[in-house]
Amino acid sequence: MNPALEEYLDTVSRKLKPLPISERIDIVKEIKGSILEMEQDGLSEEQILNRLGSSKELAKAYLTDLLTKEKNFRIRHILAVCAFYSITGFSGLFVIPVLGIIAPSFLLFGLLSPLAGAILDI
Repeated sequence: MNPALEEYLDTVSRKLKPLPISERIDIVKEIKGSILEMEQDGLSEEQILNRLGSSKELAKAYLTDLLTKEKNFRIRHILAVCAFYSITGFSGLFVIPVLGIIAPSFLLFGLLSPLAGAILDI
């Protein structure tokens, strides 16, 4: 396997660092197996990287999959949530709930502004 593909696997592994080592190794082995299959099919390094997409997005997809499969509470679950938000960014942790709270008030004020204008003769 060439150095660019090895670097890709290392990046995915680093993005999944909060997960337990055994799960991280399994994920990297699965991706490596896919890469080897694509190499055997005669795909170039560039084609393989295009098919796999961004290493950040691939790691995010694996974290999302692990989060949805967990049914019971474990420390691994907390680590997976932390890893997910470290990859996706903490903005989603604050921005989305705040917008969800503020949006109804914006809607209400938008609907009431013509009424307020008529009352105040603006």
